[in-house]
Amino acid sequence: MKTLLQRQFLCIVIVSVAHQANSGICDSLSDGETDICERNVTVLKDPRRQSSISSDLYPGQSLLCDAALTETWYRFEDDAGNGLTIPTGKQCLKAGQCGTTAPLNIPGDVANPSVEDGIVSRQACGELNGTCCALNYTICLRKCSNGAILYYLRRPHGCPISYCTTGNTAVLCKDGQIFNQQKYQCEGYPQMTSYPEIGLDKDKSNRDKQIAFGCSIPETKPSSDNDEFEVKWIVDDGEPHNNRVVNVTSGINKVYTTIKELRITHLGFHIQCQVRSKFGGNDTTSPWKTSNTFFAGLSVYPAFVEVAEDDELPTNVTVWPTVPIFCSNKPLNYSCKIVLSLRVSFVDYEDIVMSRCGLEFTESDWDRAVTFDVTAVQDSVSDGDTRSAIVVKLLNESKSAASQYKTPEEWLKHHQVKIEVHSRDAPSRQCYSIYDPHYKTFDGRHYNYQNVGEYIFAKSTVRKFQVNTRIWVCREREKWKTAACNCGVAIADGDDIISIDMCQWQNANRTVFKQIPLRVKIRSPNKWPTSRFGVFHNKKGNEYKVQTSSGATVRVLAGRWGMSVYLTVPASDNNRTAGLCGNNNNNTSDDLKDPTGSETIYIKKFVQSWRVSRNESLFRVSPSETPTPNKAEKYCRCNDESGTDCTISNFVKSVEVTPAKWIPLLHPPRLVERSVEESDLTTSDDDFDDDYKFNYIDSDINFVEPSWPTPNGITNEEAYQLCRDGLYESAVVKACMALDLLTSSDAIDRTLADCVEDIKLTDDLSWVPSYLSVIEESCVQESLKNKSLWINTDPSVTSIDELIKPPQVLKEAFCEGNCSGRGTCLDGVCQCPSGYTDSDCSVEVDRPPELYGFTNLGLCDVRHHPCRRTFVVGDGFLDTGNLICYIEDTLANGTVLLTKTKGEFQAVNEVICPLPNMRIQLGNSSPLTVDVGHRVNVRVSLDGGRLINNAVNYTSYDSVCQNCTSPTHCQLKPNSCLINNRCYGAGEASEHNWCVQCVPQKDNYRWSKHLGRPVLERVPSHIHVIRGANVTVHLRADNPVGNRTTFKLRPTLPFTTLVHTVNNSAVWKWTVPKAVKTGDFLLEVQAIDECGRRSNPRTIRVHVHRCPCKNSGDCLFTRSHLNAD
Repeated sequence: MKTLLQRQFLCIVIVSVAHQANSGICDSLSDGETDICERNVTVLKDPRRQSSISSDLYPGQSLLCDAALTETWYRFEDDAGNGLTIPTGKQCLKAGQCGTTAPLNIPGDVANPSVEDGIVSRQACGELNGTCCALNYTICLRKCSNGAILYYLRRPHGCPISYCTTGNTAVLCKDGQIFNQQKYQCEGYPQMTSYPEIGLDKDKSNRDKQIAFGCSIPETKPSSDNDEFEVKWIVDDGEPHNNRVVNVTSGINKVYTTIKELRITHLGFHIQCQVRSKFGGNDTTSPWKTSNTFFAGLSVYPAFVEVAEDDELPTNVTVWPTVPIFCSNKPLNYSCKIVLSLRVSFVDYEDIVMSRCGLEFTESDWDRAVTFDVTAVQDSVSDGDTRSAIVVKLLNESKSAASQYKTPEEWLKHHQVKIEVHSRDAPSRQCYSIYDPHYKTFDGRHYNYQNVGEYIFAKSTVRKFQVNTRIWVCREREKWKTAACNCGVAIADGDDIISIDMCQWQNANRTVFKQIPLRVKIRSPNKWPTSRFGVFHNKKGNEYKVQTSSGATVRVLAGRWGMSVYLTVPASDNNRTAGLCGNNNNNTSDDLKDPTGSETIYIKKFVQSWRVSRNESLFRVSPSETPTPNKAEKYCRCNDESGTDCTISNFVKSVEVTPAKWIPLLHPPRLVERSVEESDLTTSDDDFDDDYKFNYIDSDINFVEPSWPTPNGITNEEAYQLCRDGLYESAVVKACMALDLLTSSDAIDRTLADCVEDIKLTDDLSWVPSYLSVIEESCVQESLKNKSLWINTDPSVTSIDELIKPPQVLKEAFCEGNCSGRGTCLDGVCQCPSGYTDSDCSVEVDRPPELYGFTNLGLCDVRHHPCRRTFVVGDGFLDTGNLICYIEDTLANGTVLLTKTKGEFQAVNEVICPLPNMRIQLGNSSPLTVDVGHRVNVRVSLDGGRLINNAVNYTSYDSVCQNCTSPTHCQLKPNSCLINNRCYGAGEASEHNWCVQCVPQKDNYRWSKHLGRPVLERVPSHIHVIRGANVTVHLRADNPVGNRTTFKLRPTLPFTTLVHTVNNSAVWKWTVPKAVKTGDFLLEVQAIDECGRRSNPRTIRVHVHRCPCKNSGDCLFTRSHLNAD
């Protein structure tokens, strides 16, 4: 809640600062202005504006607010007609003065202007949260010769804010009376000095064992033993409930009610109370004062969550009950509580995980908030953004012996709470180093290099993530070294380091060992097992998978001679990596860069630049003592299909052909704190020696190129045939080639050549299974780039919003969902028994689908979408070819219009329903409670109407004038209009008539006359003319409406012409008759626009002079006198 208040305060500050940009308004008023003091300006004389008056001196009145003020010139007066001014001084006025909450004055060492100063600008300021001038508006001042000060006032944005004046002549009513501003007289009823407040009354609730609300009665000023109050309750903006009259003489200052008295049987509602006052025996009542709104039920914050695959930290969601939990007639030995299920409803596919799948609150600890984490699954599929919703639902009471509890009936009827989640996709790339070693960078460049040492395989340039690999001599013949292979990998993510190592076996006889043992060690200041890593292995122990909280995945495949390392990084590392894997910028030509960023064309120079010393080794360093923030220890997959699955690695989703082979390495029954020294793990009882001798120094070992045949007699032809048969004849390769995922020039031929080369280097025929794994990995990576391979293979499916699954041909005998335990799996396809259908035999043929809602939560803004069709989410949809959508539209008179449209099958859980014209309905209620959204009910039938399901609500609305928080809760925005079923913003003119506009403060449902009117800008106040001479006067006006303006002069003089020009200007010409009388007369000028709105008239004083020149001399008029020749 604090965050929301801060956001509201920020909006006020932005608005006030925006007014400072209008300081030039006073200059524009001065331009061409001649005498503002002679204009008829509006007089403001509300006595509450005076600074000596506080906001609580007028019982029953609303606080002053100038938000509807027209921006023009004003004069302040008291009741006697004396002029008042806006107070000046060093400080802002305090909140509560001048009959408002935020009074505006002119602070600072500034004086009021003099007559000679003309129009000047000043800052009108208001105090907010103790800060002077947190609210500020530029206003203009003009002092007239009569001593009066005129003000050009700006309209404040917000309430209650108003301008303050000096003076102390306000009308003070007698005790027991208030001042009626409309009648301008004192009337009698008690003034409530504040607003009522409603909230949960814990004491009464606990005492009576039922949910009770208390409505506080405001204090009155002046107070009386004869005060009476009428109280009513409003539930969900509906009709008043449980009206009661309460007399304060009984000592009651709070009125109570319960959900039983209100006849409410479910929670999840909003409640308010209203109070009005009167004197006993008097029928005059105060206006209703409405309390705050209290929500009774389950609160969730935030209601909309955005996550991304490259987020560093999860998003927190908080849940808390606002009312207690009471159980009546609870069986003995039963507990009283509510149990909440957190389930993810997927619109697209499973792409988010949570730190827990359930919550519970008991009768004794209900008054608390519980937080859970939500994060996007780090996957390697280019699957696009996904949408889902977390459904918070109350579970039915349990009667099992293990967990016996009862849930109150009103809680069981609580509506479901949905949290909308949007997950943003992020592409990933893979780099690898295969055995002895063959490299491929993130950008796809291939190179080979053999030498020993530890190297930076890849590192992030923006975060604490690095992968090092160690290389040893893996094959020697007599005294000659023939091959170097990867023997270890260390991953540092934040402060956590994990190493998978076989390098300590460098002296072992690898011709005897069929598999070199791997050692795993983790060093971390975090909890054990570390929350940075998810570590998995296969049963054989020669494959490991490490998933990091940052979204990177490292795969290690160990063989007799060494290991292959595959590193996949998230999109956050694009163009932000360095090391042997390159810079990850999708450009192979600049991958060979050293740590300084310099490029080279020499592989040896490039690789050696990333070599590390012993002191820099990730296999030896210890993490920092203070851990950096990381994600939760575990994440849960919470959906109805998979149930509840909580492991440390769920935040990373690896696409697996055989996912069952992976076994979590770190999964103890509980988590305990351990020091850095204690947090070591090995996969056997053997001690792991960090300080085994490893060659960090020798960077230039000469490797001897062996020749055919090998010492064991293996020929080149035999090796080639063995590798070719082992690769090409495998089922995996055949499936990948059938999908065109492997090309002969890339994966197959390159892998085949590497297989043959490694047989020659090691004199060992056991390489085929190892390189088959290389083929499998290449196939999977290529398939991930082809999104069409991972969606439902049904030919009718065209939307990508489908449950993504591995290609069926790669799954081999793995059937979807184990055919729901009903069918049989044949070649990866479920054969369903009679009565069931769909790919996993989960749908009953004769059962209608169940509707859950819509992908957009049942709301459509016509300002941003055509609202012509909607995605209906449910379960059990089938592509029958006869899908019918039923749209039920209930008119204001109760008539139901039924429209049938043909549904479009998308998936078993989604159908597209075309919609009829979604008009905006006014309804038949009063304007204050008008239903501004247009709501319809939607149903779906699979067979043209025989089997039809439950209905769900769908609402279309226009965000310009409407605010909808759910399909059943829409309101008209206060600063807008709904006219003829169309929305208009404040000040927006009719498209058919420029002369009318939306003026919410006048009428929200009908056009109002335009507030603006022409303003004369260029009119002289005096002109001097000579009888018989020609006079030319230029006139100009400003019209805020923008339409054409004409001018009218009175009286009409003979021998005059008025020519209108462009830009609302005109030229008045007069040939002064020689017979006209000398002296002065007044000429009135007025501007009139096309809408008939007239400007304030301006007067021109015309001075007619006789020419005293004799002998046909010409008269020339100057500023001071007449010249005669």
